[in-house]
Amino acid sequence: MKELPDILDGDDEADMEIETVIKCGLDYSDYAKNTSLLTKELFESHFNEVLELVHYWSSSIGYLVLGAFILNTGSRLPDDVKVLILDAIDKDPYIGRSDKYQKARKEVLEDFRNKVTNYDSRHMIKIN
Repeated sequence: MKELPDILDGDDEADMEIETVIKCGLDYSDYAKNTSLLTKELFESHFNEVLELVHYWSSSIGYLVLGAFILNTGSRLPDDVKVLILDAIDKDPYIGRSDKYQKARKEVLEDFRNKVTNYDSRHMIKIN
């Protein structure tokens, strides 16, 4: 585990990231070498498919991963999806831990909350 957590830490997050990249028509090994392959245009053209995947996962983690992709690609963030992402931050499954990871995770989530709340799709935000 990394010294400082980020939104995409964890096995479920990694699985969701891989599935999202594949839904967007990319080979994950290519994407892992060059994340800029997932452009705003490509992500937005597969947004509904990705959103269906997130709904299928029915986990707050899916919405955190979705938010990370939206911010990292500079894609549009519909208001209803923003509400779901912000709600997922409150339901983060890692917050129940009683170690120093939890404190760092809370800081990361607060930073992510601020970025999502103030997000303007005219400006891409790298979060990890």
